[in-house]
Amino acid sequence: MEKGNGEHCEPTFSSTTVTLDMESPGTHESESTCNKSKSNETKKHYDIAISITRVLGDVFTIVAAICFLLGSIFAMDSNIIVSGILFMFGNIFFTVGPIFNVISASIAYRMYKQKAILLNIIGICGQIVGGTIFIVGAGLYLSYNFFASRIVWDVGAVFYLASALFMSAVALVQGIRYESKGSTKQTIGLTGLSIAAVLFPTVCVVFSIGTFVFTANDPSLNVLGSILWIIASALIIVGNTVGLIGRFLYNMNNE
Repeated sequence: MEKGNGEHCEPTFSSTTVTLDMESPGTHESESTCNKSKSNETKKHYDIAISITRVLGDVFTIVAAICFLLGSIFAMDSNIIVSGILFMFGNIFFTVGPIFNVISASIAYRMYKQKAILLNIIGICGQIVGGTIFIVGAGLYLSYNFFASRIVWDVGAVFYLASALFMSAVALVQGIRYESKGSTKQTIGLTGLSIAAVLFPTVCVVFSIGTFVFTANDPSLNVLGSILWIIASALIIVGNTVGLIGRFLYNMNNE
């Protein structure tokens, strides 16, 4: 008759003494240890997947902002083709980034079942809708249908602004809730994430104003719109970089 000795994940049973083996303390200890080991390994894999997809989301957003920054500079020189292509790439990346963030948040929700994560997913979906609308606007811009493209961009900007305000409120509440419980590194990390959470809606406000200014179709206002987009793009780069650093410090503390 075999009894659990801690070396196997599955308990073994004798055909004539099933009850005795099921009550064996060694078997219970072995099964408990094995389940705990599996649980820790699963959590580790989930955490790695969450980190990778979240970083990819932030990196794509930074690349999108760089494309928009360059596109805005070319737009100031009335170089429609180059600026339009850069805007198109920027809009695509602005959509791809949130998709990775949704994947990351979905994995996190499956693992931790927190309401804040579910609320975050709802907010990110608003970004995906906004980014998709931006792509349509960039297509209209490339086809020289400037007024229609600006109207479409206005709608996309509203979606981005609404989702940014919603997500930032959730992020700030979480940061305030957990900041007092962490170590120095964890506190710095959460502070970085909170700064990013404040910057994002600010960026969207500036970006939205720039988009609405473009709609006026006035040459002098077009320059102002481009400048506002440049400022917004630069803030996106700064905000996401700060967020990446904050997340790195927070995760490093939890390892």
